[in-house]
Amino acid sequence: MNFYPRHIGDYLRNTAHLSLLEHGVFTRLMDVYYTREGPIPDDQAARLIGVRSKEEREALAAVLQEFFVRDADAWRQSRCDQEIEQFKDKQRKAKASAEARWAHTERNANASPNAMRTHSEGNAPSNQEPITKEEDSGRSAIAEPTAKPLSVKDLVAEGVDRQVASDWLVLRKAKRLPLTATAWAETKAEGLKVGLDAAQTVAHAVGSNWAGFKASWHDRDKATGRPGAARSDQVGVIV
Repeated sequence: MNFYPRHIGDYLRNTAHLSLLEHGVFTRLMDVYYTREGPIPDDQAARLIGVRSKEEREALAAVLQEFFVRDADAWRQSRCDQEIEQFKDKQRKAKASAEARWAHTERNANASPNAMRTHSEGNAPSNQEPITKEEDSGRSAIAEPTAKPLSVKDLVAEGVDRQVASDWLVLRKAKRLPLTATAWAETKAEGLKVGLDAAQTVAHAVGSNWAGFKASWHDRDKATGRPGAARSDQVGVIV
């Protein structure tokens, strides 16, 4: 995970008694837990968070005993497990949605244009001249309605904040880029490549003033430390 929410009120309420050293240990444990997306091996805990001195080892032991549960040879944190499962569930749903849209697009693209024309010709008057393939293609292009672009309501239905969705569609409109179903599926698929769900992908695009989203853009900004990358990769602590 490149992101996890930091609930300040919950954190302060449950950790106000910790020393500054213990706060640092707890924060590093959270970073490791979410990065690994799983429990922390007991024999690796100290090394993974950089514990060296006697005081640091004592702080580590105190934080683990109070906020984690020993499970076999690893330390688990129930709130972390809950957030990780919710994150993976969103990923699965976003992937399934993207695959469904792609499958629908491919079915439409592979549908034979001659099937309906042959059926129509069977009911045509006997004195009607046959329609050539070129004429039929031209008529189909004129008669087929343009797919309706997605709206703010459509994005909100997939978990995107209403204001963020509105801001993003304004950016796309300025560049004359209506949000088609195909474009939206591609956008979410690109977001999944860097671990972002639909809401996070759009929020990052708006924060970076992008009308679209590419995983390569995200990685480039992350590597160069640009503000947009910092917003999507921020971390926090949950207790």
